[in-house]
Amino acid sequence: MLESENSQVCDAVIRELSKGSDAKSTIAATLGVIGKALDWKIGICWIVASDNKALYPFCIWKVEAFEAKEILDATLRLRFGPGIGLPGRVWKSAQPAWISDVIRDSNFPRAQIAAKDGLHGGMGLPLFGAKNEVLGVIEFFSERELSSDEHLLPSTISKLGELIGQYVLRIRSKRASAPLKSTLKQDDRLLKLVTDAMPSLISYIDSEEKCRFANGAYERWFGLDRSQILGQPMKKVFGESLYISIRPYVQRALLGYPVHFETHGHFSNMGDRHLEFTCVPDFSELQEIRGFFVLVNDISERKKLETVLKDSLRKKDEFLMLASHELRTPLTPLTLQVQFLEEKLEQDDPILTDKGFIRKFVDAIRREVDRLRKLVEDMLDSARVLRENLPIEKEEVDLSRLVRNVLEENGTQLRSAECQVTVVGEKVLLAKLDPYWIEQAIRHLLSNVMKFCAGSPFEVSVTKTNGTAVVFFRDHGPGIAKADLERIFHRFERATAPNHSGGLGIGLFMSRQIVEAHGGRIHAESELGKGSIFIVELPLA
Repeated sequence: MLESENSQVCDAVIRELSKGSDAKSTIAATLGVIGKALDWKIGICWIVASDNKALYPFCIWKVEAFEAKEILDATLRLRFGPGIGLPGRVWKSAQPAWISDVIRDSNFPRAQIAAKDGLHGGMGLPLFGAKNEVLGVIEFFSERELSSDEHLLPSTISKLGELIGQYVLRIRSKRASAPLKSTLKQDDRLLKLVTDAMPSLISYIDSEEKCRFANGAYERWFGLDRSQILGQPMKKVFGESLYISIRPYVQRALLGYPVHFETHGHFSNMGDRHLEFTCVPDFSELQEIRGFFVLVNDISERKKLETVLKDSLRKKDEFLMLASHELRTPLTPLTLQVQFLEEKLEQDDPILTDKGFIRKFVDAIRREVDRLRKLVEDMLDSARVLRENLPIEKEEVDLSRLVRNVLEENGTQLRSAECQVTVVGEKVLLAKLDPYWIEQAIRHLLSNVMKFCAGSPFEVSVTKTNGTAVVFFRDHGPGIAKADLERIFHRFERATAPNHSGGLGIGLFMSRQIVEAHGGRIHAESELGKGSIFIVELPLA
């Protein structure tokens, strides 16, 4: 290459570097000037990382019509240490290097990739800063093998390395001298004012993991003055336990990757909290990692809601399973009875003229139909309670008579469960109630006693005290653990495992909703092995 041509390349580079665009665009354009002048297809600029351990790709230029997808994709993922590959050997030796054919070169890790893109000739030039320190390397590739007469003159190599290197040095110096408040939007006072009003933890952590900015939430959460936070290592501010849990994510953020994760920690002023971290890397103009911004949100309430939602979904699935089972139970004998009757009809069996036989079948079918009807009504009533307030229509009712009526209507079931009932208390007790809904509540309580206390006696008491009607259901069954006394009034809950008893787990829930809609109260008292007492308190007026 002629000396005049070398000089023209240097002049063009000077003009490009003086245009004042951002560093990445400027250096990429400079690579284009050199590449076009010397008929290269691709140019890559590598910069020495701040820890001085590796070169990382800063920017890439290529001829627009040239694809080179393989080598470009690979380059963006690579880092080269001293002596490794073309950039590494130029960095280590601080000397330019030429490779006639990179595919055949023993120290070119990208050889197979270059072959796929049809690249052969390669050239690397060092970028010099002060005292001949190598700040980076530029490399170029061509589709043709490189001949010795294509080499740049030594004076040109030195000039290009110095020109681009000095530009990199100026950018670094500008970045190093810029105060931190420039990174934080230039106005620390305004930033502090805005972020202090936010409930989230907002901070800036530098490359040495020291806290350089923290909003007021840090003081509230950690019980520290801002002077005790700024300049301190993350480990000291966050505490060792929390720091250990977030350390892998901090390391990834300091490698330049955005990070989003959840964890939990204990805080002296806030207790145990679930936290959502977002870490956003902060790069210099030369794409060197300077630190990262941290946004921490308290998601404890959200986690509680998620737990409630998961529990609700679990209960819903359990309810559907139980509902299917409960609905199938009366359907099975109904199906068998219908099949039996069909057989008798086909056989023209004379027994079908026996009224006693037919009555027996009708009664059995009616019992199963009634059971189905009650199940459906319970489900519908439960849905109404959750969807809207109960339509309570009060009227004067004899509560004692209402309780006795429910017991009488369930006489057959009580005899089947071998439950002997004793009723005591007021003969007549008038109260302002909705008879339909109170009857449902009493029926659910009675059903609960028969289910869990079959074969044992129980007492029902209807009394009044201080303007309040009180209904007691006292049984002598297995009892309920104290830990379950409140839970059993929740929807789809039972004191026993689902496979140990029938029912949908909505009876006691419905009873509580009905009683509370009347301004009353229902609760249970029990000990394991000593039976249970269910107490309903209702206002008389």
